[in-house]
Amino acid sequence: MSEKLPQGPGVPGVSVIWPALQATEVRPNFRRPGGASRWHTYLVHERQPAGVTHLHNDTVPTIEGDALWASGYAAYEKLSPNFRKIIDGKTAIYRSAHPYLDRNDPNAGPKYVEREQPIVGLDKAESDLILGYLCDVYEKNVDIQVRFKWTPRTIALWDNRITIHNASWDHEGNQPRHGTRVTSLAERPFSDTDAPTRRQKLGLTGPDE
Repeated sequence: MSEKLPQGPGVPGVSVIWPALQATEVRPNFRRPGGASRWHTYLVHERQPAGVTHLHNDTVPTIEGDALWASGYAAYEKLSPNFRKIIDGKTAIYRSAHPYLDRNDPNAGPKYVEREQPIVGLDKAESDLILGYLCDVYEKNVDIQVRFKWTPRTIALWDNRITIHNASWDHEGNQPRHGTRVTSLAERPFSDTDAPTRRQKLGLTGPDE
């Protein structure tokens, strides 16, 4: 997912986290809490996707509103060795659903690209099945997740290449939140199918791994 956020005045690249402002355009509710309150990561549609994010919250909910992260390393290690062979080296293409301007006709107004996530070389049904399962591995294994309680002026840093995250909306928008976010761009992804897993590198693997 790639959010559209206001930018800090005179500070290029600094996004302002201000849900109350975003709610003036699209008001969230309990059933549809908004984009940040689902598992996601940043700028996945870019050729060079997001690297490390620095998020500073100066105003946070007094109760609830925690952030959750899930580990991509651990999600991969949850897969059977045979299933890893199926997905190793595969590429999935993510197209942004945000509007863009036609450089040849900028006055024509914004166009939209349908959000898709097909795995290259597979039919859509096959791709959907695999990607749905991989998302389940991330989301349903609580032992590969961390839950973070915000306090005012707290800073969190994470690597978007190896995590997904979620902003809990259990305060239902009744508590203020405000902060700033900066995200670097990482190198273009590449695959090394001979690389060890994290658990292998740390000597933690069991006989069934």
